[in-house]
Amino acid sequence: MARSILLLASALTAQDRFEAAEVAYDVGQFERAKKLYTEAYELDPRPGLLFNIGQCHKKLGDWSRAAFFYRRYLAKAPEGEGAERLRELIAEMDAKAAAQPRRAVLTVADPPPPPPPLTVTEASPEEPLYKQWWLWTAAGAATTLTIVAAVAVGSRPRARSPSRATAGRAAATGDVLCREAWAQPP
Repeated sequence: MARSILLLASALTAQDRFEAAEVAYDVGQFERAKKLYTEAYELDPRPGLLFNIGQCHKKLGDWSRAAFFYRRYLAKAPEGEGAERLRELIAEMDAKAAAQPRRAVLTVADPPPPPPPLTVTEASPEEPLYKQWWLWTAAGAATTLTIVAAVAVGSRPRARSPSRATAGRAAATGDVLCREAWAQPP
């Protein structure tokens, strides 16, 4: 009983959609009529609705889809009214579809997944440069190196320029000196 009520309700809904599709077709709203005929067929699959969907495709200039739905109608009702005329109509739609230039089909890849949500943390206030530990470490190391270098240079004995006596002793002992640097004026 419940099933028959459901079927009856579906049939009524399909009938309502069919009637709305007829009105849309009559006023030239073929896209809307096609949608309503399709919905009616989904609720109550009557072969005549396939023919009507094909007619909408024909009016919209989609010849290959029109031929498809005409063929589906013939498959469901092969000896239906006007079957021979329908075969001629299918041949006509196939010829128009073959003559129609191919449309490029654009396929769109799935968009990449969204990035993970950003986590916002409260920013700590920026410390001034003079409060950075690494600045004072570098300054201390540079100061230490400077002091060590100064002490090392200061504690080294100074080289004295040789006097005439030193030059004479060097010559007497056989120490070789660079004549250009230590030459004495005559």
